Amino acid sequence: MILLVILTGCQEVNTATEPYIYYLNVNGMDVMPVAYSGDLSYGKSAVLEMIEAMQNPGEITGGNSPFIKGVQVEEVVLEGTALSLHFSREYKDLSVVEEVLLRASVAQSVLKIAGLETVTFYVEDALLEDAKGVAYGAISAEDFVQNVGSAINSYQTEELSLYFADESGARLKKETKSVRYNSNTSMEKVVVARVMQGTTQNHLQSTVAKATKLLGVTVKEDICYVNFDDGIQEVVANITPEVLLYSIVNSLVENGIASQVQISINGESTGKLLGSISLEKPFEANWELVRK
Repeated sequence: MILLVILTGCQEVNTATEPYIYYLNVNGMDVMPVAYSGDLSYGKSAVLEMIEAMQNPGEITGGNSPFIKGVQVEEVVLEGTALSLHFSREYKDLSVVEEVLLRASVAQSVLKIAGLETVTFYVEDALLEDAKGVAYGAISAEDFVQNVGSAINSYQTEELSLYFADESGARLKKETKSVRYNSNTSMEKVVVARVMQGTTQNHLQSTVAKATKLLGVTVKEDICYVNFDDGIQEVVANITPEVLLYSIVNSLVENGIASQVQISINGESTGKLLGSISLEKPFEANWELVRK
């Protein structure tokens, strides 16, 4: 009974006022906030200190470390507001549940460090990918629901309005899809991933080259920021640059994620999409391209 009181007391953190980071709860099936007195100022040393604390929770926190099966952080790269963590190859030995909990606890913890907005996971030098081979890319704190554990195996279904090219490749047509997805995945990532996955309808054409990798999706102040790798620059036969762009933009706006979309390639929005469309400013939906 005394131990139970100690554990319960340590779990009850006023997350609105007290600094905290995430560990796993006693049964190892959910993340839980634990008071944290370490350094939260911007810098690599603060990241390393926090990871060390997460690996060694001690006896009084009431939490378990999400770092199991020998998983270690081998390299920390800090560039502006973006953090990259390179994990050891043991990361691949984690089960689905273990991997989600580690990713959720680490991401939500390190992003409490001042000045950090995203964290990208690597296993050794390769971007962390889901079961379909799609890279998770840059993760923001909003990418995880608060009750992670209860939602690990929870799926929900949504009717999504997605835009693909018509037969000519010069206009868009809407396709309504019933999509079942894990509730730990943000809706904006689901929408972009489904556009990248393409269409199976005979009268429609996919717009995004299959080799394209999604590096990150975040939403801030009603703008959805979508970051691709160089694969987005690969031309798909018959598809115009405008149709490629607005298949993504219109799909995100139509599903109520944001009113504008900022596209970047490898984190840069200073270039041009397919050599013709400047990416310097966010885009609003273009309904004139849509074929009724």
